[in-house]
Amino acid sequence: MHLADIGLTPMDLVLLAAAGALVGVDSVTWLQVMISRPIVAGTIGGALVGGPAAGFLAGAFLELLSFRHPPYGAARYPDVATASLIAGAGYAAAGGSGLGSLLLVIVAGWGIGWIGTRSVHFLRAFNTRLAVDSAYLARKPARIEIRQRLGIALDGLRAALLTASFTIPVALSATFANRITGRWEGESVAAGLVVVGLAGAVGAGSRTIGGAFKLWPLLLLGAAAAFLTVTLL
Repeated sequence: MHLADIGLTPMDLVLLAAAGALVGVDSVTWLQVMISRPIVAGTIGGALVGGPAAGFLAGAFLELLSFRHPPYGAARYPDVATASLIAGAGYAAAGGSGLGSLLLVIVAGWGIGWIGTRSVHFLRAFNTRLAVDSAYLARKPARIEIRQRLGIALDGLRAALLTASFTIPVALSATFANRITGRWEGESVAAGLVVVGLAGAVGAGSRTIGGAFKLWPLLLLGAAAAFLTVTLL
């Protein structure tokens, strides 16, 4: 497996890194025009490599999963903005048709989201040092604006590096998953896994919407539905 097996050019990677920076800062730092929502970010990632529908599909699954972690208070939640763009681009680059590769980019996107969260925490810890010298900043108020802009730029750089680091591995892995699942007749196993993933997402979202619901019974119910679905395929 090598780069020739995926439809990514150096210019695609540059555009994806730039888009990753934009959706990354949209989450909290700047803009906040909702392009950081997984369903939007995934579509953008897919569109940049010629497969907007594939990116939309990957982003839609990650959107469902993100319902489990509403961004309020001190809640910890994955940085799914950049991760969804990577997943959408990776799925589109792999052809945007295999169920096995769809499952892979969903799992990869969720994992990258938590990696992104760790990078956000490190950046925020660093940003506190930018404003610690209040006496220095007070002597010239323009310095506050400069450091604020520096914080925004660093967040964009963080998201761009995350995108540049993971897009190619995700695309290559998704392409490899396509080759494996293509050997399974009807891809029924991959279809079942995708249904399980969707059921888990719905179960997690239901728990968030209705606090009285427990997570694991809903996941088991989803798994049972997935088993029946696979049996009928």
